[in-house]
Amino acid sequence: MRFFGKTEEEIQDWIDENTVELNVLPENWQPIEIFRQLKMQIEVTMNGSFYKGFDRNELLAIMDIYNVKKKQKIEVLNKVSYMETITLNKLNA
Repeated sequence: MRFFGKTEEEIQDWIDENTVELNVLPENWQPIEIFRQLKMQIEVTMNGSFYKGFDRNELLAIMDIYNVKKKQKIEVLNKVSYMETITLNKLNA
């Protein structure tokens, strides 16, 4: 924003106006972190007409990086898939 001539005060005002505080249950924190890592992995059709969702191989790789235990992977997958569904509904509306 400095590039566009904004002052430090204007930048801080924008941050303050556009920051949302969310309360997250502890059991949902890891799925949210994994979802955040995948946000750039949403696949798009060749002609760009709609968003298809995450590559499941990428999701599994991120779960491994976050050391998701084998018995928790299904639960995390379900939570991330739910967030993905909501996101795709908004993107493809």
